[in-house]
Amino acid sequence: MHVDHIEVHVADIPGYGAFLLSLFQGGRFKQISDSGTSMFISADGLCIEVKKRKMSGRPIRSGFCLPCLRTKGARKFILDELGLPIDETITNPEGEVHFFTDHEGIEWHVKDYSHRDRYINW
Repeated sequence: MHVDHIEVHVADIPGYGAFLLSLFQGGRFKQISDSGTSMFISADGLCIEVKKRKMSGRPIRSGFCLPCLRTKGARKFILDELGLPIDETITNPEGEVHFFTDHEGIEWHVKDYSHRDRYINW
């Protein structure tokens, strides 16, 4: 079994493509259907299909949620590069984890270190 892609449903497909390109510091973004559905592919091969949200309101926490990334200097990147406020910061045994909400209301968190920690490297 291999992961092919994950989906995100948003109000502004092109705007979210620009956000993903900024968040992942590059990659590719292309419209793949007449309905506007598009595909983002990060430099390391993560594929995110971006579709038009059919319901209004904030995303609901159910199913797959809270995308988690990791990078050294996460706090500075979220504040300075993305220009988004940090909603919450927690500390785990490996370091800080910063939570933020993007312009579509999707909540993310970023571990402020680059190594694969004990939670995924066992």
